[in-house]
Amino acid sequence: MNSFVEKYNDRVTGVISCFDRMLFKGYLPIGWSDAMEGLLSRQGLLIKDFGKFVEQQSERLKIHAEKLAETLGRPFEYINGKLRKDDYAKEIAKRDGITQGLICVLRILEPCQSFKMVPAEKRPKLVNATRKCLCYYFYFMDRDFGLMHVRIQSWFPLVIQICHCSSSESAVEGCAGGNGVLLGHGSGRVCHGCHVS
Repeated sequence: MNSFVEKYNDRVTGVISCFDRMLFKGYLPIGWSDAMEGLLSRQGLLIKDFGKFVEQQSERLKIHAEKLAETLGRPFEYINGKLRKDDYAKEIAKRDGITQGLICVLRILEPCQSFKMVPAEKRPKLVNATRKCLCYYFYFMDRDFGLMHVRIQSWFPLVIQICHCSSSESAVEGCAGGNGVLLGHGSGRVCHGCHVS
């Protein structure tokens, strides 16, 4: 990567490198109970409607994921039990000759941060809680970064995670093993826990 950085030094503001993968997490501004209650209120719903509301949104996400996979002719699979998802996606890509675009959508039941309704003094309230929910893994082969996935939990607050699976072959010039991302001007620090130089 050093020769690449030296060559384009005037355009590079930093380099992030990690051990084996790079995760970017995104949160809607409803990751705490008061914010979720506010969203329900803006939707004209009561706190007791939380379960029904999130079930409807979860179903919408499922329909969208399934339709995307179907439209692109890619597998939409439920995974039950332990499986190395990255390796499985690589196998599918190799089997089907996928060099760019969606490889598959995997559904897996996993622990997620969410909310639960509890009794309170004047009315029920929501509190943060861990629960199991379906998570959708959209695996892609990116022409520049290689194997990547987007993970979306199907239950509010719908945490989104983007993973650059750096052990995959990467087209990023000079990245040994593909475990680096270059930052252009204005990108700032984007990954907690990574070495930024």
